[in-house]
Amino acid sequence: METTILILAAGSSSRMGTMKQLLPWEGTTLLGHVVNTAINSNADNTVLVLGAKAEEIEKSIKPSLVNLVVNENWTKGMGSSIAKGVEYISQSLPDTKAVLILLADQPFINKNNLNTYLDKGNKFPKKIIATNYGLKHGVPALFPKSFFKQLITLNRDYGAREILETNRENILALKNNINLVDLDTMKKYHQLKKI
Repeated sequence: METTILILAAGSSSRMGTMKQLLPWEGTTLLGHVVNTAINSNADNTVLVLGAKAEEIEKSIKPSLVNLVVNENWTKGMGSSIAKGVEYISQSLPDTKAVLILLADQPFINKNNLNTYLDKGNKFPKKIIATNYGLKHGVPALFPKSFFKQLITLNRDYGAREILETNRENILALKNNINLVDLDTMKKYHQLKKI
């Protein structure tokens, strides 16, 4: 089953006060680290969605490694970036049978974690493979092609949450032993760098 990882990195990092995509992390940037993780996984393709300061951030990424998409409507929220990315995948990577949505600011996710989602997607091709956050499900989350049309209609800030909530019976939730916290303040960034 051909799979594509969709990395969302279009936000302006307003709470951070600086572009968190470009913060140093393990010899590269936060975004560079996540891109490296994605391309070293078993996924067939990697698509990166940029938005705020796209030109500046693009310079930090080797374009040959990813399919780059710019969301001009990034201010409409994460949902619009998912829609833009999945629309691109549907048109430019039509053999993709599932898309694994990944955030650019969860640096403790490694390639083995991603491969777990991909493997589960192969075994259960009609299921959404989502992350268990207690009472809620979230990303990383792998969506089979049957959900692409729904993903393309998203345009609000909370991303794919609505699709996950209305399709609970189709979700296979994975528990993770890794730190899934996202970086939204400089204080948290410095705390996690120490880890």
